[in-house]
Amino acid sequence: MLFAVLAGVTFAVYHILNRQAGQLIDVTSGMTILLATCVVLISVLLVVLRVQPGLGAVSLRGWLFLSGAGLVHFVAGLSFIALSQRSIGAARTSSLTGTTPLFATFTSFVILGEVVSWIGLVGIVMIVAGAVLVSTRK
Repeated sequence: MLFAVLAGVTFAVYHILNRQAGQLIDVTSGMTILLATCVVLISVLLVVLRVQPGLGAVSLRGWLFLSGAGLVHFVAGLSFIALSQRSIGAARTSSLTGTTPLFATFTSFVILGEVVSWIGLVGIVMIVAGAVLVSTRK
């Protein structure tokens, strides 16, 4: 639970910083800087923490899934977020990304066969309804 809360806080900070950057540079340059910074920081972190990733132990299927996740999330997802922040602002963009549980539930059911409990569905409906209310309020 703590890590989920910390993720929420860091995403909020990301939305604010990315919105500010988006007012200064174009989306493509911003994504290039963002990805390059992530690569450098992760590399330094691996060295400092003396983490020796067992990349040789990762199967080809694992590489393909993680590569796909990286492309979808970092390249497409963050680019769409940056474009959205530029046009509607950080607060409304963040609210609309709150609809993620709806799409994740649907796609995980269709692709992975995962089923969410009724209480989980009620929670998802409440989250999405809240996101819609916040984002459509003038």
